[in-house]
Amino acid sequence: MLPTRFQLDQAQVEAALALGGIRPGPRSMLPPPQPGPHLLRDAQVLGPDGRLTAEAEATLRTAADPVQMLSIMSSRTGGRWAEAVFLRGRNGGPLVAQARQDRKFDLALVPTLTEAVVLIDELLALSDLAARSGDRTLTLNLAGYAALLAAADLLQVTQLESRLARAMTPMPALPPEALQTQLQKGMTNIDTRWAVTAGGMVAPVGLQAASGRMAEGLAALAAAGLADREASGYVFSLPGYLLATSLGELVTTAGLKQMAGSGTEAASVGQVTLFRSVVSIWAFTWDSAGGTEASLSLAELSAGGALFLVRKLLEPVELPAAAPVAGPAAGKRCRCGAEVGADHAFCPKCGARVEEPPPAPPPKPAVCAKCGKPLSEGAIFCPYCGQSVKGPAPAAAPPPPPVAAGPPPNKLPPFERRCPNPSCGRPVPPGKKFCTACGSPVS
Repeated sequence: MLPTRFQLDQAQVEAALALGGIRPGPRSMLPPPQPGPHLLRDAQVLGPDGRLTAEAEATLRTAADPVQMLSIMSSRTGGRWAEAVFLRGRNGGPLVAQARQDRKFDLALVPTLTEAVVLIDELLALSDLAARSGDRTLTLNLAGYAALLAAADLLQVTQLESRLARAMTPMPALPPEALQTQLQKGMTNIDTRWAVTAGGMVAPVGLQAASGRMAEGLAALAAAGLADREASGYVFSLPGYLLATSLGELVTTAGLKQMAGSGTEAASVGQVTLFRSVVSIWAFTWDSAGGTEASLSLAELSAGGALFLVRKLLEPVELPAAAPVAGPAAGKRCRCGAEVGADHAFCPKCGARVEEPPPAPPPKPAVCAKCGKPLSEGAIFCPYCGQSVKGPAPAAAPPPPPVAAGPPPNKLPPFERRCPNPSCGRPVPPGKKFCTACGSPVS
């Protein structure tokens, strides 16, 4: 199954994102959506119903919210640099290859890892020529890497001068000053036929960090078996000469950077620099890219070994869960009321100096309420006087006094006066001068 390819300009990408309701995340290289359905009529992304095809929607959703990417920056010797990115989506599924030139986007839905490896092989020409496989892995630091590239350029200069003079090429000496000169020339040039320029463009650390460290770099080359120390200084060993010659006959140079993570949090998982020459493929795997302390291992690979390495970089990566970030310690506050971190000496809100809170006093030891002697933890009785630690049980509270029953609801309280008529005798409301039943006067 071949990759499904979409070639869109920026306005068409914006319109397709708007049609699919897709909003690019913080790690996406796609532009924000902008409505414009009329721009998609000839873009090969719409189905008969006027909606995005399943392939186009899957491609855009992966490119809009990738959780893993392999970025590849490469150059054919003497040519322009090209960059491509292979993306893996949040829910798995096929990879998406993405490249961009000017305002044009080239997107491809790649169904299998094998198809992705084939596309990268076409980009880097790894299997175009035969390549031998080495029998060991070497280790260098950043200074050694820079010295190796500078030595390769120095060898190429010597070979060119000898050809122009129609003379045999002598084995050049490797003084630190000559390597520093080649390093400076390569860092200020854009011609990728030279090792310093090509290798500096694809290294995760700038070669400026190795400037002035060529003596250290030569010592690292000697420790790796790529240079020999003689009385007059350093010279190439046979393995070093073969490697430097290979770096002077580059076909392609590439930097591969593998990243994984979601949202704005992305971790660099692996970084590899590949040099494809006429006769060999060298892989420089960066074990640490920590500025001047960067280190790397290098190995000579066959074409199959290089493609296997590429495949490993494309496979899914599981990152360890991030440790929870501890918040500021409680109990430390500024007089303005703001909470201050445990390791902070000044208030982030008002700038006042915040003194450390005094340590909490140790708890007072329990003592017997009767004799005053100390009690051990968990004691029920005092060991000195026998008093119960909990004390006598409190007397039960007396029951509440009975509440007098009030008048029955909806009935008037009893009257104090009654009608004086013996045949009536009914109660007379207060303030009435006559009986309301019989009309007899009431005194």
